[in-house]
Amino acid sequence: MGIFTRKERIPEPYVSVSLDEHCRDPILPGTQVSGNLLISSPTQRAVRSAEAVFSGRVTTSCIRYVNGPTVGANNRRTRRKVRYYDEVEILRQSQTLVEGISLDPTNALTLPFSFTCPDHTNFLTGASPYTAGYTNPEAYDTGAHALPPTLNHSHGSEHYAVVQYGVQLVVHFHDSQEPFLSAPQPIVICPRKTGLQGPLAEYITPAQKYSSSRLTGQQKSFMSSVKDKFSSETPSVNVVLKARTATVVPSGDSFVTQTCVEIDSFSTQGIDIPVVEICISQLKLLPVTFFRALKVSTYGWSSDRPEHEIVDEDKLILSIDG
Repeated sequence: MGIFTRKERIPEPYVSVSLDEHCRDPILPGTQVSGNLLISSPTQRAVRSAEAVFSGRVTTSCIRYVNGPTVGANNRRTRRKVRYYDEVEILRQSQTLVEGISLDPTNALTLPFSFTCPDHTNFLTGASPYTAGYTNPEAYDTGAHALPPTLNHSHGSEHYAVVQYGVQLVVHFHDSQEPFLSAPQPIVICPRKTGLQGPLAEYITPAQKYSSSRLTGQQKSFMSSVKDKFSSETPSVNVVLKARTATVVPSGDSFVTQTCVEIDSFSTQGIDIPVVEICISQLKLLPVTFFRALKVSTYGWSSDRPEHEIVDEDKLILSIDG
């Protein structure tokens, strides 16, 4: 064999991650994340160490356009794209499973693991999430905050949010400088109440006229229903439905919806309404994620909208309603 003979490629090991049954459904912080890692190799290989890693990562991307200065003889208004892209590891726990062993091609190695899902993230450090335009190049360093729920939603290639968690095996072989990383086994997390309080939002339906002979105590029948539709003397009232509910509800938390009915414009004095029943047929919740933002340096772009000057954390919201 010559000196230019290509080095034979070492076949990768086979790895399987099996979660215990209680971890296959969405879990809460404080839950034990446990299972077994199965590893085998088609060749004899010496292992320095093998560890299980429980990690979480958040990726947030959005595009905003801001007004720039006017240019040219016609004072044409320019537009500037501000790109926000942030990818940060918010959780990482590791557990060394074995050290100084040799994988036998004839036998698979089963390694049990166990973690406790925390309530909060790690302390975070990252580069500026603003990746284009005149922006602040400094890195951010922020403390731990409540663990966000698992999330995967996209409005397109430039506007999306992903929060993902998983368990994977990391193996350090003696014959390789780079560790072997298995594909993460997804873990779905639904955090407890975060303490986030949002203002109540009020919803008011337009006034609707309700006409029925039952408003005066008459029994409902087929003939009276026909008469109600065509008679101008049918008793009637105006009905307005009002509802108030929280604008932000932490995952896994309960919330209260306040509803009431306002009835007025009675067409006759004989109307009597002893009982009103309110039925909520549908209530749709839309997931949102809060993300960090650094101050954008304007460098003369004085017409930037005020929201791009926000410096506090957890103030900008990426809404993912359809």
